Amino acid sequence: MEARSRPVVDIREAEGGRIRAYTVCGGSACVGPAAHLTGWGGAVLRLALRTIWRLLWRRRPACAPPIDPADYAVHPLGQSPGLTADDIPTAHTPEGGFKEFPPRVLAGCTECLPPSAPDLRGVWRVYRGFLKGHVERVEQCGDRVVITANGVIHDMRADGTLGGGVRDVSEATGEPIAVAAGFRRGRLDLRPMGGGIAIVSRWREGPDMIWRYGFLLNRLQRLDGPEGVAEAPAGPPMVRSARDGAQHASRTK
Repeated sequence: MEARSRPVVDIREAEGGRIRAYTVCGGSACVGPAAHLTGWGGAVLRLALRTIWRLLWRRRPACAPPIDPADYAVHPLGQSPGLTADDIPTAHTPEGGFKEFPPRVLAGCTECLPPSAPDLRGVWRVYRGFLKGHVERVEQCGDRVVITANGVIHDMRADGTLGGGVRDVSEATGEPIAVAAGFRRGRLDLRPMGGGIAIVSRWREGPDMIWRYGFLLNRLQRLDGPEGVAEAPAGPPMVRSARDGAQHASRTK
């Protein structure tokens, strides 16, 4: 197995916390358009860039998909009797994380999604992008969203408030995080520290889910069951490294 080259983050700052430019390099590709943010906004962007760096360099191998077939079922909402989002306690990452997917948090919840919410329910795998191979399970009920992946559980209310958002630990760093979540124009936006910048977004594009992590775009396909699915069809180009392109061309599944 080839050694992985160390991602490099170059952040050039001016006085007052202003970011003049940033670059993140991983593999044989670099990304990083110029950014012009001052004060608090610059601080949030610096935090996001360092988190991305740690995610690219230090992240653990992606968890295998869940083994419970029920995790892959997407049931109709609005049926009664059923639980609401308020009936289920907030879930948190267990001490030390987990190696296998834990039971679903919102099982039995049938509350309808808000009109502005994308339906992201299911088990998804990145098949194109910097975070290729990443697997996550998304549960939704009312304005509640639970994203489970790589040893962490992020349970949130997409109500736009910091109090209702994620209060847990970062998968990339293991450090405590506070992130506001909200639905906007068919997207789930996550804003660290409740700021005005959506650092992470998820939305649907046809059968796929698009996951933007900072400036890294990833395309995910929904898995049908524990045995996985057939090779995903080629889609429009996304942000990707040359190494990822070579791997995509040589896949023999």
